[in-house]
Amino acid sequence: QRRVHGGLNIDSAFDPAAMLLRFGGVWTRRSLGRSVRAINRDLHNAFVPVESSIGAQQRTFFSKAEENLPPIKLVDPAPAFELKHMWFLKYLGYGSRKNHMLRNSFYSYEKCFKAGQNPKLAEALNIGTNFQPRWMLTALHVWFLHGRLLRGGDDGKYMDQYIFDRAWEDASTRILEEEVPGSLLDKYLRKVQESTFSGFVAFDKAFLKREEGDLLGAKADLETALLDYLYDREITADDPGLKRAMVYFERETRRCAKFDLYDIYEAKFDFGPPPS
Repeated sequence: QRRVHGGLNIDSAFDPAAMLLRFGGVWTRRSLGRSVRAINRDLHNAFVPVESSIGAQQRTFFSKAEENLPPIKLVDPAPAFELKHMWFLKYLGYGSRKNHMLRNSFYSYEKCFKAGQNPKLAEALNIGTNFQPRWMLTALHVWFLHGRLLRGGDDGKYMDQYIFDRAWEDASTRILEEEVPGSLLDKYLRKVQESTFSGFVAFDKAFLKREEGDLLGAKADLETALLDYLYDREITADDPGLKRAMVYFERETRRCAKFDLYDIYEAKFDFGPPPS
C-alpha cells in the first residue's frame, strides 16, 4: 500500500518524510523529496533478501516455514548505506543499545524455545505432550535467564522485558495453533500468563530457600512447584522423571547465574544437555 503525503508517494511501512515534516526542518519540499526517495531506495537495496547457503530461515516468527521455497537470510544495511544515512537512522532510534537488545531478544528467546521443545529433554523429564507442560518447560528456561538479568542493572531489566514480550508472542501463536478461536485469544493468553507467573513465584520461593541455606525446605518447595506447574497428570514423588527435573533445575539455575550479560544480550549462550 502506498499513500500520498505532501505530494510525495511514500511507503507506509517506512515514512521518514512524515516524521521529518512532523518535527520540522529547513529543507524545501523538493530537496526533502529527493532525500526521502534516496533513503527509501537505499533501504530497499540494503534489506532485500538474498540467497543463503547455510539453511533456510523462518519467514515468520516461530511459524511453520513454507515448504519448497529457497533459503533466505536478511542482510544488515550495506556500509555505504550506513555512512550515508546513519544520522537519519540514529534519529529514529535505529542502532541504539535498546534497539539492538530488542532485535537480539528474538534470538535469545529462540534459545529458550529450542531448549524447552527439545524432545530428548521432554522424554528425560517424563513431560507430556499437552500444551501446558510443554509451554511451562519453555517458560522455565525464560525463568533461568530472568534470574540473571534482574542482576544486570537497567540493561538487564530491558532485555528481561523484551524476552518476556517474545514469550507472550510465542504463547499467542501456540494458543491459536490449538484451534482456539481468535476472539478468545486474550482470555486464554491471560490464563497462560497467570499460570506462568504463579509457577515463577513458586520457583522463586524454592530458589530463595536454597540461597538462605534451607536445603530441605528448598527441595520440598521445588518438588511441589514442579508437580503443580510442569506436570499435567498425577505422578509420584519417586518418579524418575521428576528426580531428573529437579537435577536439571538445580544445574541450569547455577549455570545461568554465571552467564555473562553480554552473552545473553548477543544470544551467545547455550543451555545444558538433558539429564541422563
